[in-house]
Amino acid sequence: MSDDYLPTGAIAHRRFDHAKRQAFLQGITALLRGQSADLLPFAEVQQKLGLHISRERGLQQVPLDKIVGSLGKYRDFTRAFWPKQEKLRERWKWIYVAAHSFGGLPPVELYQVGEVYFVKDGNHRLSVARELGNRLVEAYVTEFISPVPLTVDTLDADLDVLVLALEREEFLQRTRLLELRPEATLEVTEVGGYRRLQEHMAVPGYVLSQERQQDIAWEEAVTIWYDDVYLPVVATIHQHNLHESFPTNTDADLYLWLMENRSYLEQGPEKEAAVAVAARGFVEKYTPRLQWVWETRPAPGQWRIDRVEPRGADRLFAEVLAPIAATPAAWQLLEHALDVATREQSRLHALFTGASPADHLAAAPLLEQFAARCTAAAVPWKFRGEIGTGAEDAYANSRGYDLVILSLDSIQSARHGQLMGSEIQGIIRRVTCPVLVLSPARPQLSRALLAYDGSPYSEEALYVAAYLGRHWDIPVTVVTVEESPRTTPAILENATAYLKQHQVPSRGFFKSPDPQSKDTTSAVARTIIKTVVDQGCDLIILGDTGYSPFGELFVRSTVDGILREATCSVLVCS
Repeated sequence: MSDDYLPTGAIAHRRFDHAKRQAFLQGITALLRGQSADLLPFAEVQQKLGLHISRERGLQQVPLDKIVGSLGKYRDFTRAFWPKQEKLRERWKWIYVAAHSFGGLPPVELYQVGEVYFVKDGNHRLSVARELGNRLVEAYVTEFISPVPLTVDTLDADLDVLVLALEREEFLQRTRLLELRPEATLEVTEVGGYRRLQEHMAVPGYVLSQERQQDIAWEEAVTIWYDDVYLPVVATIHQHNLHESFPTNTDADLYLWLMENRSYLEQGPEKEAAVAVAARGFVEKYTPRLQWVWETRPAPGQWRIDRVEPRGADRLFAEVLAPIAATPAAWQLLEHALDVATREQSRLHALFTGASPADHLAAAPLLEQFAARCTAAAVPWKFRGEIGTGAEDAYANSRGYDLVILSLDSIQSARHGQLMGSEIQGIIRRVTCPVLVLSPARPQLSRALLAYDGSPYSEEALYVAAYLGRHWDIPVTVVTVEESPRTTPAILENATAYLKQHQVPSRGFFKSPDPQSKDTTSAVARTIIKTVVDQGCDLIILGDTGYSPFGELFVRSTVDGILREATCSVLVCS
């Protein structure tokens, strides 16, 4: 075309606007289809496939639809090379005008991997070519030799799958694991995982060679790692049912993460900051929906310091929160909550959650019935509505309450066979006050058992038990279970002395853990529950666990065990 007929800047300006609108439409369409409209970064593909060997293929005509990524500027254009950024306008307009000149535009430079291409130089030229409706572009091509036959169809959906299959094949060839242990079924879901497993395999052999002062055969190193390192960790993973919270991840996935973050795990419950860092990485990598595991929990007694002490300790639970719904179980829970509110002369807050505003409009009769029951019981009330699918999110904002009341039967049915940490423990973590989990039968709350081990959280439980014994006129039985050298009869004596000082009738028992239980935690929980039955108690009072939410994914707590097996009410203090 002659330079006398070049398009004007105004025309190029309008064509850029059109191309930018196409970028928006492609992004929306891809979103609705659950796809990506982004260009792929060549560096990432090169790293995953280990692309190093290349050869020059010279000048070629390349289909524009087979160009799927870029060495740079992959964030500036969509997969179809529509411009996404306003900053591209001026250069894009200049190239659009130049494309109509007699000389046209020079060829672009592309990298070829399998049947797809990545831009080395020429992103703007390809964008203009797309706007002009071109199907082919002229390009100097450099081909990288790929171990995986990439195509446009397989690139997005199956790239990681293809790479993992390649890595697994190389892993098995190099390690000869299936020859040495035919029953082994190691699989990872993250690219690079097999390389990391191979690095783990080398460690026991190296340590052993240093001890023996001689080289260790690779076969011996592999079998030592598999038998004495990998399998015990996997057995622990299965023992604590971690796959229930991480169902899409394999044993090898969880093994790798646990081993590579064991320095955080070994910090213990008192190192919350370190464990929170590990938690964030674990959840972001494996299960983003469990974001609660890295939430910061309040210090023991923070609720008492913030709310009880400023108003005086004559009334511990001034504001009580309970969920409400139009079901018989919810109304039964409300009746029990009214009993507690009457004892404490509290204001009762009813929490209603609905998935939409329409649900809240339809809840008017529920509110009327709740108000009528509170008025009949002479209990001040307040109604609280939250948009959502459940009560859990609302509990996250519970700083304005002194007690949250839940129902034990609904928890047990909802959490049967699953980690308690995902729901009830998550609620306990979020609230900054005690949580009372009521039994299905009408709770009398007439005889309390305090599970006390001298920890900061059990000190809070002791404080609450002394208050209930004094103000509710109920006797308190104290049990200390010998779960570690730290739990001694002296700890039990301290608790009973504190109750006696506050004029609370009490008796104490120092118990050994249930010998029939598989682990210490379940043994402690069962010993406490057995003592409840033997002493005729109908309320267990205990402190929250010392573990972080993250730690509870891997170690069952006494609180968890009691909530699973207790038939009486449970008051968890924090």
